[in-house]
Amino acid sequence: MIRKVEKITQRIADALRVTGPLNVQYLAQGTNVKVIEANLRASRSFPFVSKICKVNFIELATKAILDVPVARVGRPWHGLDYVGVKAPHFSFTRLQGADPTLGVEMASTGEVGCLGDDFEEAFLKALISVGFKFPIRTVLLSTGTLKDKVAFIEGAKLFESLGIGFFATQGTAEFLNQYGIKSVVVHWPLENRSPNAGELIEQRKIDLVINIPKNYQETELTNDYYIRRKAVDFGIPLLTNIQLANRLAESLSRKQGVDLGIKELQAY
Repeated sequence: MIRKVEKITQRIADALRVTGPLNVQYLAQGTNVKVIEANLRASRSFPFVSKICKVNFIELATKAILDVPVARVGRPWHGLDYVGVKAPHFSFTRLQGADPTLGVEMASTGEVGCLGDDFEEAFLKALISVGFKFPIRTVLLSTGTLKDKVAFIEGAKLFESLGIGFFATQGTAEFLNQYGIKSVVVHWPLENRSPNAGELIEQRKIDLVINIPKNYQETELTNDYYIRRKAVDFGIPLLTNIQLANRLAESLSRKQGVDLGIKELQAY
């Protein structure tokens, strides 16, 4: 997949006669690679990649644009013994009433870059940097479609193995129970019955909300929106992507927060 990305990028740059920064968006599944868009600009990844690879790509691009000879750089990212993770930071707390869900557009107002000796360390550091708090003891689950529920089985088992307790909406709780995963059933916010998902968030009995919208029917959308918005308003970490939730479960199971190393940039 990486080789295809490199070759396609080279062909685009040659065809468009690009000298300088080129931002290309790819969609990849396995070795199937497709181009979404290409823009003649430097993205926010440009300085991040420069730091990770220890190569000043901004300087190289500037020299190339000015027709100053530039030495060939090769592939400095192939032999790194550390990992860099870039995480977006959103402004939903300052956008009153906005639904904190993400589409295909990049809607973050800032980003953080974190380094670690492995993926899990860099990933958890990045989450901490954008407001996540550890340890996580309780999770409110509403995992959306059957496909998403199935995708989260292993992640839920990993969370459970860490002693993390689940509160779950009816459908999610029943599904988890089929796989021997225990949870406390909570009612939707609009049902006005206790225990209620909104009440638990307000009472800060939840450390993490995983909410995957199921569909766009009015009641479902309103209930999901209410949970997501409550989480943001009360400063509770929120995940709306099942792959990200699984990544978090895997990272926590392999590396606890106390294992996160802190080193200065030069040490990497």
